[in-house]
Amino acid sequence: MATDYDIADAWAQALEADTELTAFCVSRFGKAPQVMLGVGFGNALGENDTPYIMVIPLRNQDGFEEELAVPEVVLSIGVVDTTSETFGTRGIRARGYKSLDLFEGLILSVLKDTDYAPSRWEGENDQPGEYFFIRHIRYACDIPRTI
Repeated sequence: MATDYDIADAWAQALEADTELTAFCVSRFGKAPQVMLGVGFGNALGENDTPYIMVIPLRNQDGFEEELAVPEVVLSIGVVDTTSETFGTRGIRARGYKSLDLFEGLILSVLKDTDYAPSRWEGENDQPGEYFFIRHIRYACDIPRTI
């Protein structure tokens, strides 16, 4: 049975190798995304490291009487987008949130094509800098038990 680490490792490798995701990041942000499995290494990713994808094994939910094991993995994604758009006569829209949506959509396309497609997810946004946007997404994978 796959653990949260097995899934995180497979996802990190798939994300790092995906050419469409890389092309999007180069086009929109000027460079390929950094992909990190785990957190730490004395070098936390931040605003200067964008675009980035941190893949973090979170937890395993399992039991002898359970039909499914449910490993969970968190992805933390970050972008810097200094672009804004206007709407109406007085509206200004920061493009960073839209960039996060597009980035996450491409990431999800990669994940669904792995051996461990996510079953469900939830995320939340943050804007820790003027043009620095991040999203933390918690993914769960329902894996049928084989024992």
